[in-house]
Amino acid sequence: MSVPRGWRQLVRVFALLALATTASSSAAGAPRAPRGASRSSRADEDGPEPSALSATLATLGNLVPRFTYTAKPETLLKIRKRFRPLMTELVVGGDFDPRHNIWTFHTDWTEQLLGGNLGLHGPELQWSKSLFFPGIADVATRVKFIASLDLRTIETRTAMEVSLRRASVFQRGLQLERKVPLDGADGHFKLGLVGAVEFPETIGLSGTSSGLNATEVNIGLHLKRVDLLVDF
Repeated sequence: MSVPRGWRQLVRVFALLALATTASSSAAGAPRAPRGASRSSRADEDGPEPSALSATLATLGNLVPRFTYTAKPETLLKIRKRFRPLMTELVVGGDFDPRHNIWTFHTDWTEQLLGGNLGLHGPELQWSKSLFFPGIADVATRVKFIASLDLRTIETRTAMEVSLRRASVFQRGLQLERKVPLDGADGHFKLGLVGAVEFPETIGLSGTSSGLNATEVNIGLHLKRVDLLVDF
């Protein structure tokens, strides 16, 4: 028995309607994602939460140096007179401490060929030159060469001394000295400034599952001495 052609077309139309209804019902019955889910996932892709980001920035902010300044300088009046005999330079003078009302005698005699120091030690005219070398671990090495002439017996003597110094004493800070002319570059009056810059011994940065930890970086600036130098 053959089915009429019109009935076939009607069956196809009903089949298409059934498929469309099934598809729409399955889409309507599927669970919807929460309204904020897409935003949170986008936030996860963009980066960490604002609280975690602020904590990280605060930790890294500890690595930014913080400067402390102290100024309790001592004041000295320094008077110097220079002589230049026979390729040497002899400096004599004195330092006056107005706070304690004390004068201190000063002398310095250097030769210009090797840069050594000259001095009278009893009857001996002595020449010395010190050299500093890096040592092992935190120990520095100083080598001192000495040559002397006994003015009474005209006998000569040479010696060499080796000594060790702990370098940690010098690595703690950086000593700064500067002389500022008060009456021009060729003048006789200068202002001497002596200061120090202290650095931290260690700087630490560590990380855990909860975040970063960093030690504060503190740099100290200290003005230790202000001198008035009269050099002529």
